[in-house]
Amino acid sequence: MRALLQQVADRLHAIEDHLTVRTQIAAAVAAMSIVLVGTLAAGAALISYRHTAALIESGLAGIASTTSARLDRFMASATAPS
Repeated sequence: MRALLQQVADRLHAIEDHLTVRTQIAAAVAAMSIVLVGTLAAGAALISYRHTAALIESGLAGIASTTSARLDRFMASATAPS
């Protein structure tokens, strides 16, 4: 494992030796931008997921309440003496 990491590090150093400082800075800024955009997108997706789940839960609770009330009225009228 160490040998593989050392090979990767050696290759990165070899690439760095061929790149100008401007190119290295541009690559670093691009990498940081990609990480930032990915993090923001993941955060937005998580917030959206939680909000959607809360809306669905609220809607289902309303439907369950309405259904319960209707069933209660039906059962009360069905068991009432005529």
